[in-house]
Amino acid sequence: MESQLAARSVARFRRREMNVREPPDESLDGRRLNYIINLVLHDFRWIEWNVEKVEKHGCTPGEAERVVNHPARGFPRRDGVKRLVRGRGQGDRWVQVVYLIDPDGTIFVIHAMPLTSRRRRGSR
Repeated sequence: MESQLAARSVARFRRREMNVREPPDESLDGRRLNYIINLVLHDFRWIEWNVEKVEKHGCTPGEAERVVNHPARGFPRRDGVKRLVRGRGQGDRWVQVVYLIDPDGTIFVIHAMPLTSRRRRGSR
């Protein structure tokens, strides 16, 4: 039963990313569906350039992946083709990540840095 539920939820998530509308399903409550959707992890594309850029700002690629996969409430935000996400990284510090989604669906991180307390206050 749970595997069927997970498979339907993944299919819904993929259709939603392709902007395909479907009728609501009353058999699933929103909280459970949201939890299942948040379990879907993204694939990332790392090259030397973006690894160096992330590490230059004091983050690690793993920390950037964690923030993208587990964003704070209200994120990600879209600005054209770029997406901005904020969330908790290592040691509960706040991290901001800017990324692109490649045509094959992989995430390409172009910026990641820890947020200062001033920048965190500015995002409220």
